[in-house]
Amino acid sequence: NTTTATVIRNKTLQLRANVSPNNATNRSVSWQSSDCDIALVDSNGKVTGKSIGKATITATTTDGTSLNASCGVTVKPQCDINNDGYFDILDVNAVINRILGLNNLSLSQADVNGDGMVDIFDVNEVVNAMLGK
Repeated sequence: NTTTATVIRNKTLQLRANVSPNNATNRSVSWQSSDCDIALVDSNGKVTGKSIGKATITATTTDGTSLNASCGVTVKPQCDINNDGYFDILDVNAVINRILGLNNLSLSQADVNGDGMVDIFDVNEVVNAMLGK
């Protein structure tokens, strides 16, 4: 239903395949990701962002015609640390305070870039999100 999409790391996105004609006897498709380490897709087209990067999700007809359509998916970091709906200085502060040991954010909350550490690179991701980069 779209040729490009964005999903936040560790969040999901639902893709749908539009099979024509509407009266086709076999409307089923199989789903595949070009890089399951970045974006994983299930048999229903639900995409999970696994790590930051880009992958192509392809839906292919299973009726023997092998017709397909693809969607370029970009997985972005989760930068809204405090879940208030904004990327702002409060999110930067939360990551910095986690680095300094001044709050109890979990690793999964503060590890914005998904590298297994909370460091200045996570702060940089939040600042870039604030700036729209």
